[in-house]
Amino acid sequence: MLPLRHISIRVPWHDNGWSGTVCANPAGNMACLSLKGIGANRNNGQAVANAGKSLEMLAEDQRPGCISERGFFMAPFTQIETFN
Repeated sequence: MLPLRHISIRVPWHDNGWSGTVCANPAGNMACLSLKGIGANRNNGQAVANAGKSLEMLAEDQRPGCISERGFFMAPFTQIETFN
């Protein structure tokens, strides 16, 4: 018998199932604020303007902060992110 193992994966809440789109109501998604990688970089005005849009349609500098916290891990397309 194998020992019991537990895996925990942290992903930010998304109101559209992590489908590769910006949240439908990004300003109302307060769960993102508790993750330091999102809260510190969150731009509500930009996110609201891009609400519901696919990441595929957005330039890298227009993508919401949750991309760095795996907020689109179930997107049906490849994602590329540039880090400095």
